[in-house]
Amino acid sequence: MEQLIDRLIQIDKEARVRVSKAKKERVKALETVDEQRKALERDYQNKLDALIAEEQQQSEKAKSAALSEIEKSKQSLIDGLDALYRAHEEAWVRQIVARAKEG
Repeated sequence: MEQLIDRLIQIDKEARVRVSKAKKERVKALETVDEQRKALERDYQNKLDALIAEEQQQSEKAKSAALSEIEKSKQSLIDGLDALYRAHEEAWVRQIVARAKEG
């Protein structure tokens, strides 16, 4: 009988050790999963940041190109108006002076 009780106590101790070991392994596994999740999040965030930076760079290039085209168009219009003014300057001045004398 005493052997049976000793054996039950031994089995109980072994079971407690196994349960304790299993709990430690569970905690370790949860920590590993959490570390992996954090690593995946960091990797995803880094890739997202790189993609955003690339998109911003392309957007800036497109904006710069559009502004350059607008500036060229504006300068072309200004040059055309300047040429028109130079071509008709004397006639316009005469007309303005003539109208001022009439009025």
